[in-house]
This record gives sequence, structure tokens and C-alpha cells, in this order.
Amino acid sequence: MKMLVYAIGAVVGLVVLAVAFWFTNPFGLRDSLLANQIVKMRVAPTRLSNPKNPDDYGMAYSDVDIITDDNIRLSAWEIPAAAPSDRTVILNHPLTTTRYGSEDGLDGISAEFLPMVKHLHDAGYNVVMYDHRGQGDSDGGIGRNAKGTSVPVGAGVTEWQDVVGSLKYVLSHADFADDEIIFLSQCMGANATFLAWQNAPELFANPQIKGLVANQPTLS
Repeated sequence: MKMLVYAIGAVVGLVVLAVAFWFTNPFGLRDSLLANQIVKMRVAPTRLSNPKNPDDYGMAYSDVDIITDDNIRLSAWEIPAAAPSDRTVILNHPLTTTRYGSEDGLDGISAEFLPMVKHLHDAGYNVVMYDHRGQGDSDGGIGRNAKGTSVPVGAGVTEWQDVVGSLKYVLSHADFADDEIIFLSQCMGANATFLAWQNAPELFANPQIKGLVANQPTLS
């Protein structure tokens, strides 16, 4: 009985200390811990897999590599429309996901992008979708998450080079080179596309580019 009382007292004491730490923020330690965690999540997010592929939704596809100007290999899926098409969508993804999405998602709600891609496919669009650097099956990342060439994830600040690489890939493609092009960019991926447009204005002035759909771009 005494051991149970001691255990409960210890737990209560730890809770009191934790609450006091959170609200008093001694020497700015709470803010430092939060900032470090946010930075870590942004530059070295957990590397997720791609548990499904387009074939699981009845779409023929090819595994391809896109090489960026700074020599980072991006792993991509190339999904041609069922019938010959002159329209191609370039699709990217948010931070802490992959081109597939995320089984865990945010707040326990999974995210999967292939059903959306299936609608585009059935509507007659070719689709090129890729994992950003340091995420999914692409090279990049730092520390334990590194694969191939080591580079940090930049929440869009470095990924703009991935967007440029994807556009150059389509423009040099044997079947897609003359297509009308639409970007479907999501969250961090939208930030990356905005920055690519800013940093490579001559490339993005190409009249083949017909539009950008920016899904939930972030402010920071």
C-alpha cells in the first residue's frame, strides 16, 4: 500500500513539474525545445514509404528517376493517360508525406493521393508525380534519414529545384514534350512551385504551362 502511495505521489510530482516547466518557461528552455523539434521536423522529417502504387488503382505506370540541376535523384511515377493525350499534370506533395501520401497522416487521419490521381487519369491527363528530396524513395535527407546525396529538406526553400527538375523532365520527354502542362502543388510543394517560378522565370514563361493549382500553400 505504501508503494502505491509513493508511486502516485511520484506521478503527481512529475505532472506538477511538467506543468510548471511549460507555463514558467525557465531560461527559455520550453521555447528552445519546441523550436528544435520544429526545425528537426522541417529539415529531417521521418522518411516514409510508398505502400501503394498506381497499379493498385488500375493505372499503368513506370518507375522513373528525375535528376535535378544540383544532382539530386528524385524517384517518380510516370502515369500515361489511357488514350494518347496532349495534357500533363506535374504533381508534388506536402512535407512529412510522399507522392503516395501518409498512412499515419496528421492527427491520425491518413492521406492518400492516388484516388485523386485516378480521377485525373480517367479524365485524360498524363501524370508525373515524384517524391521531394529527402522524402519517400528520393535521394537527400540528413543523418539517419539520408539516402544517396545528403541534403536537408527545406520545406520548399530547397525543393524549388525539384519543381524545376520535374518541368525539365516533362519538356524533354519523348511523349510529353509538346503537352500542355498544369502543376498541382500541395502545401510545401506549392511553396516550392512558387519559388521555382520566381527563381527560374524564363523557364516558367513557357507558353505550354497553362496553370497552377496550389492546394493549401503555407505562410511560413
